[in-house]
Amino acid sequence: MAEIASMIRSFSNDTLPYNGAPPEDYRPRLAIFGTSSDPPHKGHQAVVEMLVSSGDYDEVWVLPVYVHMFSSKDASLTPFDHRMAMCRLAFEGSSTSRCVVRVLPMEKLVCEAAAVANDGKPVRVGSSLILTIVHTLYPGSVGQTTFVLGSDTFLDLASGKWKNAKNILMENRIAVVERGMIHNGEGETTEKDDNGNSPGFDPISKAIATCAVVDPQDLKVSRFASQGHLDVSSSLVRGLVAKLFSSSVKQAVVDVEAEGPQPEGKDEDEEDEAELRAAVHPQVLDYVFAQGLYVASNKKKEEVFDV
Repeated sequence: MAEIASMIRSFSNDTLPYNGAPPEDYRPRLAIFGTSSDPPHKGHQAVVEMLVSSGDYDEVWVLPVYVHMFSSKDASLTPFDHRMAMCRLAFEGSSTSRCVVRVLPMEKLVCEAAAVANDGKPVRVGSSLILTIVHTLYPGSVGQTTFVLGSDTFLDLASGKWKNAKNILMENRIAVVERGMIHNGEGETTEKDDNGNSPGFDPISKAIATCAVVDPQDLKVSRFASQGHLDVSSSLVRGLVAKLFSSSVKQAVVDVEAEGPQPEGKDEDEEDEAELRAAVHPQVLDYVFAQGLYVASNKKKEEVFDV
């Protein structure tokens, strides 16, 4: 682990706080939010803003995924540099005088260092390794790090479906963002059924109480209730961008021909654009259009190995 940490410091080029070698008194209350953000939308923004406004953290680190743990999803990921740029536009403006939001290429650096240690073969790293590296580079974060998860992801972690789930749960606090949940009036939240009603079932509390990975009394879990834009999805945003691009191409063809009936659907395009602008930070949307993202895919992936 020390070898990988040393390589990360040499690779970092000042992209990490203190280049991975902080002073002894650097002991931030740290929230780590890993996300594909392809693209980042206002649901992701709402999570970051909830963390910042909670007053529980000195820093929020947004760590864009470099290589997805599921190869089927990794194949379709937009190049990392684009997602880093969009995340900076979406999140860094949420910093306050009391809480700094940083978008960091930590996962990329860990993957690159682990690949060197794996004879140059690309690797797919898990959350446990990322968190361990954070603690190795920043010893002051040990015992003060909170790993931020969605409710569905936490249920998988608490049930032991994740690699090294015990290490993650024992060495970190957990903040659960409860998407698809509603308040029951007693400070708890309950899951909605298909009709949007609550059957009085609280899966998060049940997962904590029945956790077989670690002793439930050892879990340190905080919960953030769903707010506003959390129902937005990146797939919805990508679909709207592709749809609007297709429509604009058709309109360009009509403009060139300058004859025949005009295509229908202008009102629908305006509705789609309005929905898109309501879902995505304006600077992110400008970046998406300027870079021509989500209108075609020509990405090539190498074989990767799990570590």
